[in-house]
Amino acid sequence: MTKLKTLVVSFLCVAIVCGIPQSGTSGRNINGIFDPVIELLDTLRDIVDKSVNDALLDIQNLIQTILDTTKQTVDSITKSLTDTSASLIQQINDMVTSATGLGIDITPCVGDSVQQISDLEADVSYTVTNCIDNAANRTLSVLRKTIDEINGTVGEVEDLFSSFDNCQGQSILVQPVCIASLTVEVTQAIASIPIEIGKYVANVSTTAAQLTVEIAGCQANVIEDFYKNGAETVSKVTTCAKAIINPPGNFYL
Repeated sequence: MTKLKTLVVSFLCVAIVCGIPQSGTSGRNINGIFDPVIELLDTLRDIVDKSVNDALLDIQNLIQTILDTTKQTVDSITKSLTDTSASLIQQINDMVTSATGLGIDITPCVGDSVQQISDLEADVSYTVTNCIDNAANRTLSVLRKTIDEINGTVGEVEDLFSSFDNCQGQSILVQPVCIASLTVEVTQAIASIPIEIGKYVANVSTTAAQLTVEIAGCQANVIEDFYKNGAETVSKVTTCAKAIINPPGNFYL
């Protein structure tokens, strides 16, 4: 899970929202001409601050959920594989013990069967873990892109504040036109940016739901297939051992 942990550390660095500037009246504000747009900009700043922070909190919680889920899944599968492997190996050891009690050596039948089972366990564990890691990393990559997109909305707001500064620097004759145009843009942003951010959060929720399906696919029938393959190895040892313990004419078993 090292790749996964490294990727998440980078997310926590990315998910930092730059502060949106305060609107000001450092320029000329004759007859309060800027007051309405200043009020709109303050409203926009507050709305976007809350929308962005709420969205990033939701995504960070989602990241933690993904980490917890993948770790729990991998730990559970690893334990099941270990327990199954131990059970299969114990069956072989029990046969050796029983044969030894009869004064018969069946180690030629055992050969490297125990190692085969251990190697099979390691291979299956690696395959499943890698599958889950890759699925989680793909999802986390989508989340990081979404974080960048959400932070991009802050840039949109900063551009509007820059436009406000530009209007303040215009001549008295140009200011009313500049302010009117900016007022339309800010009003539209107040309505559209929270919706845009909400869509980003909805999309990552859908992506996270798809991860659940992928993880289920990674672990589907893994334990059953491992036991089946391991049992075939045990069966070969059993067949060989019976031939040694019960040669024609003898009836130990």
